[in-house]
Amino acid sequence: MNLPYITIPQYATTGQVHAFADREVEVAQLYRSVISAGNRVRAGAPTVRERFVVSGYMGVGKSAVILETLARIRGERDTPTSFEEPSDRQRWLVFYLSGKHYQGTGALADGVQRMIVEALSDIQELASNASKTALKIPLYARPFRAQEAAAFKDVRDALEILATTILFVRAFLGGAAKVKYQAQDLQEFRRTFDVQLKSELKNKGIDIEGISAKAALEVASQYSLQWASSAQLALSVEHEITLSADFLVDIFNTFFDATARAKIPTVLAMDDFDELASAIGPAYSERARVLNSLLGAFSRLSPSAFIVGLREEYTDVDTRRQYQSLHVPPMRRRDASAALRAWAQAQQPSLATRDVDEFLRFGERFVEKFDEDAPVVVPFRFLQLVAAISNRGVNASDPTSTLVRRYVESECNREAFRAFEKLCDGLSGDDVIRAAEVLPIDLDGYKLTERERRALESYGLLRPAAAGDATDKSVFLDPLFAYERYGR
Repeated sequence: MNLPYITIPQYATTGQVHAFADREVEVAQLYRSVISAGNRVRAGAPTVRERFVVSGYMGVGKSAVILETLARIRGERDTPTSFEEPSDRQRWLVFYLSGKHYQGTGALADGVQRMIVEALSDIQELASNASKTALKIPLYARPFRAQEAAAFKDVRDALEILATTILFVRAFLGGAAKVKYQAQDLQEFRRTFDVQLKSELKNKGIDIEGISAKAALEVASQYSLQWASSAQLALSVEHEITLSADFLVDIFNTFFDATARAKIPTVLAMDDFDELASAIGPAYSERARVLNSLLGAFSRLSPSAFIVGLREEYTDVDTRRQYQSLHVPPMRRRDASAALRAWAQAQQPSLATRDVDEFLRFGERFVEKFDEDAPVVVPFRFLQLVAAISNRGVNASDPTSTLVRRYVESECNREAFRAFEKLCDGLSGDDVIRAAEVLPIDLDGYKLTERERRALESYGLLRPAAAGDATDKSVFLDPLFAYERYGR
């Protein structure tokens, strides 16, 4: 087999025409819910706060669902004519933040600040070229009508205040972390901070006596004092993450208050939410504990619609109680060829028709023995597997199971590979299906050593099914286990 080199990205990103899969059902559910919330805001509903968690196994297409939904809200994709449309689409604000790009809540605050400064640098140019900032931070596609000028100024000032306050607090936060403030110095510290922040806002032409300005100043001041006080204690990564989250929520809400008064729908999507706890370390239980506190803090956010993208192992009963849950399952076996074709046709330069057909035939080998309706295709893993093996110019006559084993061997060290082989050989037929559908599996009967388990976990071939529950020992196995067994 000698196909051209196939490129599959590591994760879905803004602006991609093709995501990892066509998820019409999930996209429609999220889109209609968000549009309903935003249109109620435009109609003058006093309080609209909808919260959604989009969950699923790693690589199943959560980001693709979120990005496609936001693109449709912005009018960059066609939607079925039967769907409700955004009321006054040009007056909607959409924020998209990814934990893959902003690891830790402090970095997230910095990212928000940079995006807003960029947007405010030339509001008219950005407004007339909305596609250049697609899903980054949208501005109004058309100027507000004359009678709405006051509301527009309030929102713009609120954006400016948000950006400036984040900048100041982050600067003072860095200083406070390095200096041991004594109790008698805290009030002086607060007065200094207040004076400097007010001066900066005045220089930007913002009325510091306005409602939004007063609220933002109070939040920033209280937060700075809280951080300075905490600097007297031993600072920890976990402490910084949660404290930064509290600040980000409070200051964001002063902005959302301004947009609510102006009847401007706001959509905030925080994708790859679990990455915000990456600084804690690799331990799933520790990440789960911090993420639980972050989800609690961020549940206080007050945009019209708040969307969180979260891996399945970090969701629990409390999460589903606080957020409307949208679970993204693996694709069905019959849809595997559609995913392969979408990415084959998206290659640059374009593939010849015969190459596309050969790529599809090759990819089908890995799932052809599953039932047509079986949800056994995790798009990211499946596409990466097929493309990587194809790119090596393998002998097409080699058994499918051999190709999968060679792929795994190239992706991890010998210890993890031997553990993979051992578990592949021992899995029961029922657990092979559960691995393909990424359903929880009990490994007690398979006699894996703790060292083997850790080796598999370090390469993502094994993940806890409930990271925050120490009593639940069940795990998710990578679908590669099933692809290898069904390829024999």
